[in-house]
Amino acid sequence: MSLTPDQECALIAAAEEGVRHAYTEHQSPDDFRIGAAVLAEKGHIFSSGQYRSDSGSLTLHAEQCALAYASAHGEYGIVALAVTWNEKAASKSEGESIYPCHMCKQLL
Repeated sequence: MSLTPDQECALIAAAEEGVRHAYTEHQSPDDFRIGAAVLAEKGHIFSSGQYRSDSGSLTLHAEQCALAYASAHGEYGIVALAVTWNEKAASKSEGESIYPCHMCKQLL
């Protein structure tokens, strides 16, 4: 299944919404924020931001949250994934794109 231009735009917009809803250390819009969205086989889009834990090891990445959200709604086949971030996260990537980490790739 390939993405239509409308699906691609909707997927990116949902990932951007995930950035806004990310749970961060200070809950400031300027905190490091990542958002992700998945397009499921049935055509539904599920998005989320990361969920930061004070312990660090219990932090959930945005990709993990979006996949869990889809699964919680009975959607297990994933067609596409979009990941986006805010300015603070972009500054840490040194101009490079941000890709899912190896842990998230394994989950995918």
